[in-house]
Amino acid sequence: MDKHVEATNEEWMDEEMIECLLKIVVFFGIPYFLYILIQFFQI
Repeated sequence: MDKHVEATNEEWMDEEMIECLLKIVVFFGIPYFLYILIQFFQI
């Protein structure tokens, strides 16, 4: 029973971490992508 609880907790932590990482990637990725587009069109 304890092993099952540990497994579900690990899965939950993984989902939380993935969600957090996605938010970070989007937060930093969108401005970076826009910056690249601006530089590209300025050429």
